[in-house]
Amino acid sequence: MTGVQTCALPISYFNSKFDNRIIFLANNTDAGPDYLIGTNGTYFNAGGIDSEGFELVVNAAVAEGISLFGSFTHIDAKYKGTGDPLVDAAVGITPGNRVTGIPKTMFALSADFERGPFRFGLSGKYTGKRFVNIANSWQTDSYFLTDAYVGVRGDEISDMLEGLDFSLVVNNLTDEDYLGGIS
Repeated sequence: MTGVQTCALPISYFNSKFDNRIIFLANNTDAGPDYLIGTNGTYFNAGGIDSEGFELVVNAAVAEGISLFGSFTHIDAKYKGTGDPLVDAAVGITPGNRVTGIPKTMFALSADFERGPFRFGLSGKYTGKRFVNIANSWQTDSYFLTDAYVGVRGDEISDMLEGLDFSLVVNNLTDEDYLGGIS
């Protein structure tokens, strides 16, 4: 069989307004509510995040046993601020700054092959630069990770191996250095 057998091309747009984000204020600030209790501070609802973006996805079975996948995401996520400049200053929020840990662009590509009991695949994922702190003064580098796998279904080899699946997965095949999680 030749040519593309099936192809899906979903496109998504989003515009999210997140109000009343929970933030913590230490008790040594004059900002925010005063509960007149001796604590280390308080959590309360204030501020928010506006995010807007789109995602394009392509998923295609190009021949029997061969599939390709690709996606691209663009996100513009920014802090709204609390509406109270004292509270914003106390927690370090600058309205309009990009949200920490969220890249502006990401994309992923993968190719998978399956024939009989055997399968293998290769995938790559790009993550753009991300801010590490609320002040947007420190940014990570972008990175590209490559993963690979090979596997075999046991029941195709022997009845004794029915229900078993053997896989070898190698993540970060090129040993890329990157900052994965930001909190």
